Amino acid sequence: NKTVVDSNSLVYSLSTGELLGKMTSNHSYYDYETYVLHQANNAYQALEELSEVRSIGLGHDLDEDSLKHFDSDGVVRTNIDVNQLAEVILGKEVSLMQGKDEISSLDGNDIIFGDAIRFDINGEQGVSALQIYVASQLGKDVALVTKEE
Repeated sequence: NKTVVDSNSLVYSLSTGELLGKMTSNHSYYDYETYVLHQANNAYQALEELSEVRSIGLGHDLDEDSLKHFDSDGVVRTNIDVNQLAEVILGKEVSLMQGKDEISSLDGNDIIFGDAIRFDINGEQGVSALQIYVASQLGKDVALVTKEE
């Protein structure tokens, strides 16, 4: 057991034991570290010791480069609408705005993003619909379908 706040109101990092500051009763605090990032790193390290950590960015102010430092596997979601937060956390499909995908037959450089793809046969949409379709055509398990396929 590590002490985070002692009887003298001193606050310590859970992961490093380093003194971070002192709590006071007048609704203010004294902080030895002026850098928010340093404190965020300490909190992340403590949390990561207990479980996997997933980072998502709400709105447009947090970018992928900032968030990947606070995610166990470095895979983050950014620019999430608050109204879609529950869907993102629960892992359900998030509807994306239709893009301007263009298919040029026989040019050999087509990329299908799957943002507006829907197959009636399986009820899925988007990228997962494409993965299911490709897996069925190749006779593979969906989990084994690569992004190149």
